[in-house]
Amino acid sequence: MEKFPSTEKIDQTESENRENLSVVEEQKNYEMAPEGWVTRGKLAEELDIQDKKVEKIKNGYLKENPDSQPIREYRFRREWKGKFIPGRIESHYSPELSDYIRGSLKKEEEQYLEAPEGWLTASSLSKNLDTSFAPIKMAAEESRESNPDWFKDYKDKGGKISEHYSPQLVENIENKFFEHEKAPEGWITNGAIAKRVNISRNSVGRIADQYRAEYPEWFKNYRHQTRGRIIEHYSPELVKLLENELSKYEFAPEGWIVNSRLADNLGAGFSFVEKIANKYRDNHPGWFKIYKPKMGGATEHYTPELVENIQKEFLDQEIAPEGWLTSNALSVEIGENQATVRKVANFWRENNPEWFKLYKNKKGGQIFEFYAPPSYQCSERKIF
Repeated sequence: MEKFPSTEKIDQTESENRENLSVVEEQKNYEMAPEGWVTRGKLAEELDIQDKKVEKIKNGYLKENPDSQPIREYRFRREWKGKFIPGRIESHYSPELSDYIRGSLKKEEEQYLEAPEGWLTASSLSKNLDTSFAPIKMAAEESRESNPDWFKDYKDKGGKISEHYSPQLVENIENKFFEHEKAPEGWITNGAIAKRVNISRNSVGRIADQYRAEYPEWFKNYRHQTRGRIIEHYSPELVKLLENELSKYEFAPEGWIVNSRLADNLGAGFSFVEKIANKYRDNHPGWFKIYKPKMGGATEHYTPELVENIQKEFLDQEIAPEGWLTSNALSVEIGENQATVRKVANFWRENNPEWFKLYKNKKGGQIFEFYAPPSYQCSERKIF
């Protein structure tokens, strides 16, 4: 017999419908952006710079003009068949603000000189070494704190302002790059094995680590055959053991699920679920097993008991108090790179752990790390 929905459920549905109608009616009131008003993304595209660079200059304008209102919500001007029609609602910058940003960039460009002989960008160096961009950046970052004068902004050949590396840093990176030979025949990476046997990289790594203490010679760093970056490779002996072991996995029993599936069900982040799960790993190793899911490769699954504990901790999480911000929200607010914000915040983590807490955000209910107001105010005053 079909059950009728409860009165409470009907009331909730009607309330949600009224809210949705209210939002639709409110959106009808937004006009199409006037001529000259542009979105941050469109302006960044025009100037060929990152959105956060635009945001940083915009914040400078607001400090100089605190009473101005240069940002307003409009419908995006979308061109279609030679006409402009209203699109989605977005924040737009006034012509005055846009001109200020363009002018600031022009002044900035005039202050910079062309790169001296031997100074190279990461992109140019990666082409010279026939490798990808990422390992060059990683190698350079190792010298940033000890030798900050090895990093300077200059105009590149196209006139764009870019960070350049000094000849000394270029030489160090080249030496480091060539001190590692390419992997010998039969030595392959974690990712290559994962692809072969259709299993997750984390699962391959956990099994491989069981042999690391007894057979350290089975693990060596080599240059990747195609990408050029330095990465750990597994010996042919270890590869054979892993392939034999990883080919035996069964399908997951009822109720066992993977991290990503649980994260999606909860509306939480992968790392948040993993952080809670890892608290139980030492005392309950049987709650973690590698199985094949119905689709995709074998990977680590969580037992129903562990899933229940994770769900409980998720539901017990509070919504972030007023004034607490995520690293992403703070980076947008102060116009600074998110990685830099995290790095600066970590200076205070050990001595002020109470400044860092996990909360649900107000919009989607997802779990993120938030910074307490004193911590990010201190960061902004001292660093940014």
